[in-house]
Amino acid sequence: MNCQEFDKHMKSFIEKKIDCACLDSFLEHYKSCPECREELEIKFLMAYLMKDQNDTSFHLAHALNRHIEEEIRRKKRFYQKRIFQYVLISVSESLVFLTAIYFIFFIVLK
Repeated sequence: MNCQEFDKHMKSFIEKKIDCACLDSFLEHYKSCPECREELEIKFLMAYLMKDQNDTSFHLAHALNRHIEEEIRRKKRFYQKRIFQYVLISVSESLVFLTAIYFIFFIVLK
């Protein structure tokens, strides 16, 4: 991911709406580019302060790291859900196939 793409995805990351497929490259760029890291920290701080104006004990690094960890957990849940769906579909297809085999061998060919 380059700086332009990173900038394009910053808002969705802050709002916890970033696509799971681009989260890894977003975080990789965040770790490797000091300019983008600084820009994200500024925008994250502004968004946080606009959201919760009563919080007087704000620690930017801690809050941003917590936010990153939440996004990583969300991505893991997303992929776990996808795997479960694929397994469920595979099992359903297998049951349909076995029912068809049973029907052919024990009902039709009897």
